[in-house]
Amino acid sequence: TPLHLERGQFVIFDSHLAHRSAGNSTASGRAAIFATYNSLRGAGDKRTAYYDDRRKLWPATADRDPNEEYAVGAAIFGFATPMLSVDSEKYKNMGL
Repeated sequence: TPLHLERGQFVIFDSHLAHRSAGNSTASGRAAIFATYNSLRGAGDKRTAYYDDRRKLWPATADRDPNEEYAVGAAIFGFATPMLSVDSEKYKNMGL
């Protein structure tokens, strides 16, 4: 079921909701916030380490080196990511 949002509106959902969005047809960027949670008693604070690894292995499209494959990052972080549609030719043989 499509969910159309007006400028300034937002929706919150978890990773169990199958979702996608159409391409950005505006001249402006599209923002996304990824919130994560785990208890300090359990695994502890892993946020900094997670994003350090992600930036190195699977950087934002604008930050990518065109000569780098990012195969390791694609296997870890590449599922359900819009960056795959940008680089679809590069990742089509990785099973993603």
